[in-house]
Amino acid sequence: MNELLELLYGVPPLYHLTLEELKRREPEIRKHALFFSPNYRKLALLPLAGFAWLTPDREVQETRFGEEAIVVANFSRRLYTYEGHGVPPSSVLLLWKKTGEVLIYTSSL
Repeated sequence: MNELLELLYGVPPLYHLTLEELKRREPEIRKHALFFSPNYRKLALLPLAGFAWLTPDREVQETRFGEEAIVVANFSRRLYTYEGHGVPPSSVLLLWKKTGEVLIYTSSL
């Protein structure tokens, strides 16, 4: 869940790991970094311009970064459809508004 919150709000992860735990979690940390780094280098320069709960149970949330991007986090166990794009359970959809590029990140936790 922390993974999705970090992506939703554009904040980098903070890990407290032993060497043993690092070895065990390295694949998921690497996956997260490969998605987070290139996208949030751009988003870090934009204002967090909006937040909304998209479902009554508050399990699907949206943030807007300036006029550039929308991030939708699906914390639920069911598929959510956002503007025609499926957001799988435990996933984040990143929509770059100017280019129309859509990226999906699914948590492995």
